[in-house]
Amino acid sequence: MNAEKLYYISKNQFQKLRVDFVKYLDDIDSFLDEALDNGLLTQSNIEGIMSEKDSNSQKRRLHNILYKKLPDGSREFVSALKKSEHEEIITLLDEQSVYPMKFKTHGRVVLINNVKFDDEEKYPERLGSEKDVEGITKLFTAFNFDVQLYSNKTAEEMEDSILKEAAESTANEDCFVMFLMSHGALGNIVGVDGEKLPYSTINKILKKSTP
Repeated sequence: MNAEKLYYISKNQFQKLRVDFVKYLDDIDSFLDEALDNGLLTQSNIEGIMSEKDSNSQKRRLHNILYKKLPDGSREFVSALKKSEHEEIITLLDEQSVYPMKFKTHGRVVLINNVKFDDEEKYPERLGSEKDVEGITKLFTAFNFDVQLYSNKTAEEMEDSILKEAAESTANEDCFVMFLMSHGALGNIVGVDGEKLPYSTINKILKKSTP
């Protein structure tokens, strides 16, 4: 089975690529067509780019626009590069941003997000955390991951959820990712009941599940 390359291009990485991006993007029209087709760019984006007076200025403006769309737009960006035959730019991407994936559903992302706590005075409601969940879910779903969300769990329920997920077979997965989002104390994550789950306990659970 051929491995698919999964790209995650950070803003910092793309900024370092600026000079080479301008140098090697020799068919900007084809790239713009592909990027418009896959939703990476809008018609307004393209009109702004093409209003620049020369080719290099167009490429620099394109770079500025793409910078704002990464890392979420990594897959669409690389797809547009491939379809417009800009393999030189792809080879310049940091190899650390590429991870070989062979399964259609690459793996699981487990999200535990505690928002409201029993003792609101000691542990205020984590307003806005739903936006973080939404962003993470959108990103990993686009990369063909199965996202599992657990909300407002006690310390015991968090441990049970981690045990459950760790016990699942990884035979048909390339990758397993876990996000723990809650209030914390030194060496611990806090459940909605105010009880603490030690990170050492979580590490032991995950290590036991590793083949």
